[in-house]
Amino acid sequence: MFRKGDAGIMIKTLLRKLRYMLFRRKTDESVDSGVMHDTGHPAPQGINGLLDAEIAFLFDDAGSVVLTVNAAFDDVPAWIEGDPSTGTVYIVQMGGATARLKVKLPPKEMERWTKIKRIALVTNAENGEKLMHYIAFTLQTRA
Repeated sequence: MFRKGDAGIMIKTLLRKLRYMLFRRKTDESVDSGVMHDTGHPAPQGINGLLDAEIAFLFDDAGSVVLTVNAAFDDVPAWIEGDPSTGTVYIVQMGGATARLKVKLPPKEMERWTKIKRIALVTNAENGEKLMHYIAFTLQTRA
């Protein structure tokens, strides 16, 4: 049978062989570390400016917030931003487009807005179904 120290030696040997197999490279294999080449697909344009769509905020007692926007975004929403000085809400998309919502942040709810970290954003998909994004919410601060 095995002695007490043999199991540790066997495991070390097995791990060393596995690491060798995982990290070895063929001499003719090269890695291209250059800049990504253009694939020919244009970046999505996104929605810029005022978004004319039905909008609703839903709150629960636990602090969760759901924002429903009856619009389909070509670009992926990255985060939601609120401006407390004007009460304006923006949806910033991955490509840089910024959609301004018709709804305003109510001033009496400003304390609630300062505690929100993430919002469940529900939008329309291209096929008519609903799509949920769980994204960050930031409240602008002016210095």
